[in-house]
Amino acid sequence: MAMVLGFVLLVSTSIGRDLLEHEGPLVLGAFFIPFRTPMRVNLLTSYIGLMAIYSICFFVAFRAHGGFLQNLQSLSRGSGLPRIPNWLVTMPFASSALLLIVIVITILQDQLGVPTGSLPPQDPYVMLYLLAYSPVLEEWTFRISTIGFAVGLRILVSRGTLVHFPLSFLSPERAKAQAGLPRIADSGWRGLHWSEWLALAITSIGFGLAHILAGEGWQTGKVVTAGLSGLTLGICFLAYGGYASILLHWFFNFYFEVFLLGGTLLGGSFDTLGLWTSLLTLAVGILGMIVAVSWILFRKEWDERTPIPYKLGETQSDFV
Repeated sequence: MAMVLGFVLLVSTSIGRDLLEHEGPLVLGAFFIPFRTPMRVNLLTSYIGLMAIYSICFFVAFRAHGGFLQNLQSLSRGSGLPRIPNWLVTMPFASSALLLIVIVITILQDQLGVPTGSLPPQDPYVMLYLLAYSPVLEEWTFRISTIGFAVGLRILVSRGTLVHFPLSFLSPERAKAQAGLPRIADSGWRGLHWSEWLALAITSIGFGLAHILAGEGWQTGKVVTAGLSGLTLGICFLAYGGYASILLHWFFNFYFEVFLLGGTLLGGSFDTLGLWTSLLTLAVGILGMIVAVSWILFRKEWDERTPIPYKLGETQSDFV
């Protein structure tokens, strides 16, 4: 619904016309450093391109790790899920639970006098465009380029080959599997090398600090919440790949903004839709936290029900 509403706003409000009439610099980035290129792009064309990227990510997520429908069938039969389930099965719980944790931390910090801040007011078309652009840009800048490079470098040192290096930027799990290194699907947390944990720590801290160093309205408290989100995004990238971390980032940026704009600019049923979406998200977040606590307390029983991980080369069940 969020993706559809993103297009509805183009044709039903002035956002589409405003995007068409404005251009902006093409901003790229890698290894923590965003940079503006001399090239300028039409904002509407860029926006449609970003929506295409998200559509591709959703398509890959639907098919990967056994497929969304196959995972739901396994749940309905009570046969359990693989150690790394399909991302569209996991994402609602992970994203909503993380949102709930961020909200609680933000409230506690505000009570302790540590302000989080917020983005400054912008024209609707500017805010929508920036929040559509930032997940792709920031995931490549902070996680895909850095953590992917760390995984590729480890494979190079361990196996002495560059064959799997490009794949490490798209799917670290598959790159490690093809190189014969431990992966999360087989070994759980033991499938993460110390160099990957180090990369997670560095990128998470850097992601938190970048929000206040950018000078866009965020304050000290944002370091904690953004750092926690960065850690979750990094683990998501290592376990699933770039498509999943982009979609999780999309949830925090574009997802809520598009429902907010829909309610503000279109009103009526769209306002009600935004309200119910927020309530449902919080409810799923609570459920996700209950599932996480249950897994921690009864991990042994959960592991006994975990099916044998899919092997590479068996249909499309591992990765696309």
